[in-house]
Amino acid sequence: MKGAAKTVLPLICAVVLIAIVPANVGAAESFITTATKKITPPELGPVQSFNAKTGGLLPSQQTDLAVTSFGLTADGRMTYVVVNRGRTAANSPFVVDLFIGGKRKDTVKHNALPPLSQQRVISNLARPEVCSAVQLRIALDTQQLVNEADEANNTQSRQMVPPCPDLMVDIDKDSVSNGLKYRAKVQVTNRGNLTTKREFYVLLKGSGSGLTFAALPILKRERMGPLTPGQTVSFYESGDHLGTSTFHYGVLADQLEEIRESNENNNYKGETMGGGH
Repeated sequence: MKGAAKTVLPLICAVVLIAIVPANVGAAESFITTATKKITPPELGPVQSFNAKTGGLLPSQQTDLAVTSFGLTADGRMTYVVVNRGRTAANSPFVVDLFIGGKRKDTVKHNALPPLSQQRVISNLARPEVCSAVQLRIALDTQQLVNEADEANNTQSRQMVPPCPDLMVDIDKDSVSNGLKYRAKVQVTNRGNLTTKREFYVLLKGSGSGLTFAALPILKRERMGPLTPGQTVSFYESGDHLGTSTFHYGVLADQLEEIRESNENNNYKGETMGGGH
């Protein structure tokens, strides 16, 4: 929640459900059709040679599956390298299960690995949907189809904080007409370590005080993004004001809460400008 900033602009959303009623059932029965979710297969790299002596490990004569380089990619997908550090080829294909927070998120099928070989995998299904620390777990050959010298090195767990965007908003006074007037300049920066992936709304509001004339309230909404890490975008209010007039501004980034962020507390900022401010 964005706290008090949520009252900036009430939104009314209408949801329309289309019910499809089969001809062979009563009118009281209805079914809502849903689109079939597209399944994205994992990205399997080439099978490459593996130096079992790396890190002081001696190759086993028998097949020995193990996992290395287990973690998250820069864009938050689970990744790992499965190795056969034995001098004997795996006797069977096998699967690898990936878990997030104790729930299985992907099952990857591998062909039988040759002796002293390895293969890197990136999952397109196992991706943490949070911006806080989460438990990741991998399990090799969960069906126990491969005869191995060591079954104790087939699982691995670790806790990681997934990469996430972090939108920070700022509002400054921009002088125009040789300093006789001013306008509000809004800046939004992604201070996180992940692209926002989609656009989002930024809302600017403003009102005058102590004016000798009636001033219309300021209300402007801009659609921005996606923003890459470190990227800053900006826009100005429509119109300007005499330097002697005072306006109170408030700006809210990600007004509809479309972006999952590592910090939701820096999306709003208020500022008073003009009239000696």
